[in-house]
Amino acid sequence: MVRDWTRVETWRFFEPPNGGGNNDYAFVATRLFGSVQRTAPAYDLTAALQYVQFGGLPSDAVGPGPLGTGAVYYAHAGRSDSHQVYLRYANVRFKRLVPHTTIQVGRMPYASGGEAASTNPKIEAVRAQRIAARVIGEFGWSIYQRAYDGVRVDTASRRWTATGFAFHPTQGGFEDDRHGTFFAMLPTVRQYAQSALYSQMNNTDLFAQLLARPRTNMNVRLDWHRVGLATSSDGWYYGSGATQEHGTIFGCATRPSFGATHLATIGEGSVDYAIAPHWSVNGYLAVARAGGVVKPAFAGHTLTFAYLENVLQF
Repeated sequence: MVRDWTRVETWRFFEPPNGGGNNDYAFVATRLFGSVQRTAPAYDLTAALQYVQFGGLPSDAVGPGPLGTGAVYYAHAGRSDSHQVYLRYANVRFKRLVPHTTIQVGRMPYASGGEAASTNPKIEAVRAQRIAARVIGEFGWSIYQRAYDGVRVDTASRRWTATGFAFHPTQGGFEDDRHGTFFAMLPTVRQYAQSALYSQMNNTDLFAQLLARPRTNMNVRLDWHRVGLATSSDGWYYGSGATQEHGTIFGCATRPSFGATHLATIGEGSVDYAIAPHWSVNGYLAVARAGGVVKPAFAGHTLTFAYLENVLQF
């Protein structure tokens, strides 16, 4: 299989105070994925390479903190044209070593909460939108993604299924002498926060959502969110977990709450349109109004984030 994502992102983050970073920018990125697979009665073998290329990443979109995803990508790469070819997957799944059990070894994908499918479409829809990859995932929307080096064991009987997964763990978390913070390890944050403005750590999210399919080849999603902190002693947490094996970037960070709990009110919408069986176009737009957590740190109180993505698959 060969799949190519090409995306243009544009950000107008909350305007920083005088002396702050660049909050208004756009960049382009492409992700080319190629895989081969061999299936046999006793085993499945999978290997995949991925090439990533950026253009126009902002070098000055920091202060206070990263001002959108462009700043985060640049911080990891240290250059505006970040690019890399790397081994995405390389694993073998044994199907006959142990009865009713499969054992997968190597570099592989994994998303917590998605181990065994049910036969109920409604349960599957809830799981895909509200459970899968909440704690551990690949961060599939990001241009650079995760995979896991380890061992996975799946076993099943007539009444139950079980999955065990061992991989090299991340380190870290957020703790202080007043309260502990739920740490989602390696989540796929954007699945639950499409604006990429916050993570699912010690927050509240009151939302309404509309999913529509006006045509067989078109999906529409509209969301409204009122996002807050669990308490005023929490921080504005953002990020998607560990992203570097070496270096000083952890992958999660925080801004202070200034004693407030209301982070932002967000309206967002997306359209996915399949032009042909192997070609689709996706668009997204979010507008956020700052709450009491944001206003003391930023001069502007409106954020706009949008992207347009072209996807080809063969």
